[in-house]
Amino acid sequence: MPFYGNVNKVMADAKRIADRFCNTNVTFDSLRREYGIPYPTFKRAILTRISESKYRYICKKKQAQGGMNTRFHKGRNAWNKGMKGWFAHGTEATRFQKDHIRGSAARRYKSVGTITIRYDRVPRRHRNRKRKAGLPPWPRNRRRYIKIKDSGPPQSCWIPYARYLWEQKHGIVPSGYFIIHKDGNTMNDCLSNLICVDRKGHLSKIRIRGGDKMLQKRIHSYIKTRRKNRRDKQHKKSLRNHLNKRIIVYECNGCGANYPLDAVPDRCPHCGSFAFIKTQLRPLKLVEDKDMSSLVA
Repeated sequence: MPFYGNVNKVMADAKRIADRFCNTNVTFDSLRREYGIPYPTFKRAILTRISESKYRYICKKKQAQGGMNTRFHKGRNAWNKGMKGWFAHGTEATRFQKDHIRGSAARRYKSVGTITIRYDRVPRRHRNRKRKAGLPPWPRNRRRYIKIKDSGPPQSCWIPYARYLWEQKHGIVPSGYFIIHKDGNTMNDCLSNLICVDRKGHLSKIRIRGGDKMLQKRIHSYIKTRRKNRRDKQHKKSLRNHLNKRIIVYECNGCGANYPLDAVPDRCPHCGSFAFIKTQLRPLKLVEDKDMSSLVA
């Protein structure tokens, strides 16, 4: 390549390059590779001899004519017509098989019937329990899970082993019911230790295991949360009603002073105007305060 990397020689030979580009079937990329020059430099050399509109027209025309000799012409059948499912001889060992997985998915795969042990998920409100002074970490129970199928989302492929054992003997668990352990040990999956209850029955089992004190503690926590949510909702509603409340006043047409309905003067003491306009005003947004008495009159 005598012109490789030499921009001056390419610019000196710009006329011959532009003639070859316009009058022959050679493409722009093949011509550029022949001279060994980057795209911007080679384009600048061609544009010194022809206009940019003519350059775009030639590029579009060459692109439309490209590959005409190797296309399948109308009425001509492809060589592989009617050969669906054909494979070259000797590719049987490396061919993709149906339901075949490989790589990291194959290493992580667990067959149907596999039993694993998992920890229960910690509730969101108790995830940072360790950071609070004097509070132990939230207790987590262990459970066995079994894989029942391969297809579908992961949450439907794995179910608790206690539920699986109960369904094998009694059938599908009804909607709104779930399987619990009588003695409270989530790892004891004996059929005699499994019962199907709803939420009300689950509370009764808590009373049996932990006594009325534990049940009352659960109920008190639930009522306390409901009461707090109701109080917050009422607080937001009262604040919203207070900020959206309209106040009817009379505004002076001269200086803009506002006067209440029961104290409208005959003449504005500031500017001496006699014209007043009845209007509605919204109170300014007060500074947020936890005390409702300072927000709502």
